[in-house]
Amino acid sequence: MSPRFLLAACLLFGGTAPARAERDPEAGLPFVTAFAPRDYRGHQQVLAVAEDAAGRLYFGNLDKVLVYDGARWTHLPVPGATFIRGLVVDADDTLWIGGVDELGYARTGPDGARTFVSLRSHLPVGAHSFGTVWKIVPTPAGPLFQSASHLLLWDGRAFRILALPESPRWRLAEVAGESWLTDPAHGWFRVRTDGATPQLAPLPRPAACAGERITGAAPAGPGAIVATDRQGLWRWDGTAFAPFVTDIDAELRTGEIYHLCGLADGRLAVASIQTGLRLLDASGRALAHLAETTGLPDNTAIVAFAPRDPGVLWVGLGRGAARIDVRPWLTWFHPANGAPRSKLFAPVRHGGELLVPAAAGGLLRLAPGSGGRPANLVRDPALAGHVNGLAVAAGRLIVSGNGGLIERTPDGRLAPLPEAPANATAFFALPGRPGTWVALNNDRVHLYRRDGDTWKNEGAVPGLVRVRGLVADAAGAWWLGRPAGGVLRATFPDGPGAAPAVTAFAAPDGLPPGHGWTRFTADHRGPLLACNLGLLRFDPDAGRFKPTAEYGPELADGSTYVYGSAPDRREGLWTILRPAGEAEAGDELRLAYGRAGVLTPVRIPPLTLIDDPGHLLHEPAGAGRPETLWIAGHGALVRLDLDRWRAAPPPAAPALRISSLVTGSGARLALAGAWQLPFRDRSLRVLFAAPELAADPGATYESVLLSASGEEVRRDGTPERDFSALGAGRYELRLRARSPGGPWSPPAVLRFSVLPPWWLSPLAFAAYGLAGAGAAAAAWGWRTRQWRRRRRELEAAVAARTSELAAQNAELVRLRQIEFDEKLAARLAEHKARLEVLRYQLNPHFLFNTLTSICAQIIQAPRHARDTVIRLAEFCRLTLHRPGEHEEPTLGEEVEMLRAYLDIEQTRLGDLLEYTIESDPALDALRLPPFLLLPIVENAVKYGAATSRDRVRIRLAFRRGDDGRVLIEVANSGQWIAPGTAERSVPSLGIGLENLRQRLARYFPGRHEFTTEPADGWVVVRVRLDQPPLA
Repeated sequence: MSPRFLLAACLLFGGTAPARAERDPEAGLPFVTAFAPRDYRGHQQVLAVAEDAAGRLYFGNLDKVLVYDGARWTHLPVPGATFIRGLVVDADDTLWIGGVDELGYARTGPDGARTFVSLRSHLPVGAHSFGTVWKIVPTPAGPLFQSASHLLLWDGRAFRILALPESPRWRLAEVAGESWLTDPAHGWFRVRTDGATPQLAPLPRPAACAGERITGAAPAGPGAIVATDRQGLWRWDGTAFAPFVTDIDAELRTGEIYHLCGLADGRLAVASIQTGLRLLDASGRALAHLAETTGLPDNTAIVAFAPRDPGVLWVGLGRGAARIDVRPWLTWFHPANGAPRSKLFAPVRHGGELLVPAAAGGLLRLAPGSGGRPANLVRDPALAGHVNGLAVAAGRLIVSGNGGLIERTPDGRLAPLPEAPANATAFFALPGRPGTWVALNNDRVHLYRRDGDTWKNEGAVPGLVRVRGLVADAAGAWWLGRPAGGVLRATFPDGPGAAPAVTAFAAPDGLPPGHGWTRFTADHRGPLLACNLGLLRFDPDAGRFKPTAEYGPELADGSTYVYGSAPDRREGLWTILRPAGEAEAGDELRLAYGRAGVLTPVRIPPLTLIDDPGHLLHEPAGAGRPETLWIAGHGALVRLDLDRWRAAPPPAAPALRISSLVTGSGARLALAGAWQLPFRDRSLRVLFAAPELAADPGATYESVLLSASGEEVRRDGTPERDFSALGAGRYELRLRARSPGGPWSPPAVLRFSVLPPWWLSPLAFAAYGLAGAGAAAAAWGWRTRQWRRRRRELEAAVAARTSELAAQNAELVRLRQIEFDEKLAARLAEHKARLEVLRYQLNPHFLFNTLTSICAQIIQAPRHARDTVIRLAEFCRLTLHRPGEHEEPTLGEEVEMLRAYLDIEQTRLGDLLEYTIESDPALDALRLPPFLLLPIVENAVKYGAATSRDRVRIRLAFRRGDDGRVLIEVANSGQWIAPGTAERSVPSLGIGLENLRQRLARYFPGRHEFTTEPADGWVVVRVRLDQPPLA
């Protein structure tokens, strides 16, 4: 079950070093991750905490040890034990465990798991009932177990035992490298372990601590700070005690200190079973009080533990456990310290106070902390309701909200601005126009001018609608972001008071498609546009927007949604980002700082705690305040002390470790790898974790499984992988992890192999080979005998059949040749007959027409008749004489024949016939079937003469089209007369065109087009041939 994120109490923790001991009065609360019993599936009380070399944490529970690897909770059973209060990991990474009448150890096995080994059997018979082990301290001689009645030192072979006066309040502590044993009634002692048995040496106890014991200690220089039950803290310098004065001595004397823990930077964590946890700096100044009222699940703090991660503190509680983020530069405000459960907007500093507008909480004021009390947010009773934004104008506070614009005067009076727009969202000074201010609402842009102590509304700016932000560039142009539809630019060519010229920019102007909501901010270079796909800046030379990588390449490649941004005075930009195209998921939101082309991620707790954290305010250092970044969201305000953040060392990459490897049958495997999985059990479950990413739901885990078949890559937020039905072969698994935007951990590499099934094993193949060889040998002997017998029979049969088949084959060849020759001759005869029929249909038809024309001319124009006879002779020569091997004429010959024909017709008709021939010389060599075109030309003359009003015009064209086909076009003036219509008055035998269609189908099957169409007083016949038959 995922842990619940809660919020702990006050803050701020002192500086990263004791030199900065002053408390930051504006610090909020630390982030806390709380784990309930249902999360770790155990008893509610967490009694002890320890950490091993791999970063795994161990928590003492009722009858088991809880194990947390940073991603999941598991259990280490301790049979027979209850109330496990003793836990420690020594230098050899051995976990020592102690409970009620049980003690022992657990070492990590090859499979990564620890198994408890009891040492109770090594105790003398009379010492088996030693009661509760309250504490275990590692010593050079071995682990020292402390119970209410015994000190038990295990030297690796046997126990050295020191019996103690019975007392339930004995407490063992490690102080300045020594083991101390204290009891309110019996005194304080050093424990020496260099003898046959542990020895006690009295310590001088302060008089004020009579009746007290030491409940914990923290290193402090050469000595230590020790805690007592009810007398607060004391400093031990190696020789004497002195009071360690704190801001909360009175509270410490009444809260019953149960444990003391030191942090790496000198801060102290004081656990109380009555008042929770308190944090102090190295000088005793109170930094925080973490209690149930401020976010902890319980006031009973049993134990505090500082792991190797310096930014983390673990607390064992009466009801669960808590992980506290103690990085001193990071705090926040939420409902436990005054934040309303509504949306907060960007804060404003006015009169030295930080003011925060709230959607349903009105105006909030940050009340600084003092005297150990944390800072909190306080509502201003005079300004309730919906507040969208704040501004400081002429030294006065302007509040934007649903009620319009309200000015708060220095004496606290509230005065509405005249004619203020409803639901005002922002109010700010206009750069380049002194005394002019801009008011925004969801619809329009309004201008205000300050005149003395009064405001004047100069009206709405025309053409600017549905804008959500405005910045001005150096030239005085306004740039306005919009929730949709790109951006607007307003210029004022006729002066500041005139109506602006508004230009809209969208996708064609450089805005990427899907840019969504656009927001402008002004950095050191001018207007900067943030959208769903990164950052863009306007290029005036190109007249369009272009992605900019000046704050990091990730912000210019379209992969990142800039959710919010705020520039600083270092020419840097603070941004809240998430992957472009993802759903609105807080797990994906991350904080980053961009400067000089480098984007640096800032690791903070997951922003799922802060819904819609898109409002940022950067404050430079000044007036005793550090440089600060504020992040406002729904019901929360996050504060980053950037001075401390920059002074802190950069976070190291996380270290990913494999937790367990389990096969499908439940067998656990060695974490070192190099093992072989049997084929019958070839499924693998891999559990891994990075302790540094504990409780970070935004963590990303990557696995790459390499094999002979390629690689399988998976990247998600799940710290486990399941591989099923793995094929036989060698594998390499590489695992990495990182926080959102952070560096990847070094890869954890696991190599293993899967054995082939038994029937594919080398031994099986050897057996297959032997069996096959034996079977082959037996079969070969039997078949050899059969072959010899059959050979004799076949030799005789083959000889007889050979001669018979030879004769039959010769006869078949003869008959097939005869059949082939007959069929070929028949087909040739058929084709020739068809051609002859077509030719004899064509030639008489033409001669009839020509001779009729000559006969008509002999009497009227004998000279023309003579010319006609000459042209007829030429025509006959061209048609009857076919030299060469080819019977088909060329297109050039056909054109000459058609020219002779038209000359004959022109001799007959005189001026009533005009013709033109256009032929591409490149086509002259193309071969066509004979008399293919003459029927078309003859019909053109005939029907043109019949339907033309005055003279008949003939146009012939031969060319190759763009598609490579040969185009033949015959056109005549006149009208189209469809065959079989009543209007058809020209006599015709119907032979010419029918012959043409048959011949085209014969010579160009499926490769021709034949069309006839009228067009503007012409009848055009077109023939398109895909390719000539013989070129």
